[in-house]
Amino acid sequence: MELRHLRYFVAVAEELNFTRAAGQLHISQPPLSQQIRQFEDEIGVRLLDRTGRRVKLTQAGEAVLTEARNTLSQANRIPAIARRTSHGLGGTLKVGFSSAAAHTVLPRVVRSFRSRVPEVKLQLHEMSTERQIESLRREHRYRVRAAAS
Repeated sequence: MELRHLRYFVAVAEELNFTRAAGQLHISQPPLSQQIRQFEDEIGVRLLDRTGRRVKLTQAGEAVLTEARNTLSQANRIPAIARRTSHGLGGTLKVGFSSAAAHTVLPRVVRSFRSRVPEVKLQLHEMSTERQIESLRREHRYRVRAAAS
């Protein structure tokens, strides 16, 4: 299944007209019809009732329309998520802290961080100072090896 199939199906389902949907998609009508048939064949269910010049969604088509819209919406978010993560505004941040910090500065810092960058998942690990240093060294060696590869 391709995102293109979902886009084409949504356009036809919203217009209930192949010609108008083709115009909206900037393609001609025959290839659009072929792509919709291909999509229906792939999933093994008719999504549209075509009677003469009328197009109507089947019950399966109505269910698929909801899911197709959701999938396309999520797919459209991928580039922004990738850009934000590459700039440090997404993903996971692992934080080692001492037991003393857990009761003093850490709660305030975590609240502030989460309010500013809610997309970043925090993984908090209580550990001794020695373990924090070793963990940083280990991560640095890993990153240097990965960058050299």
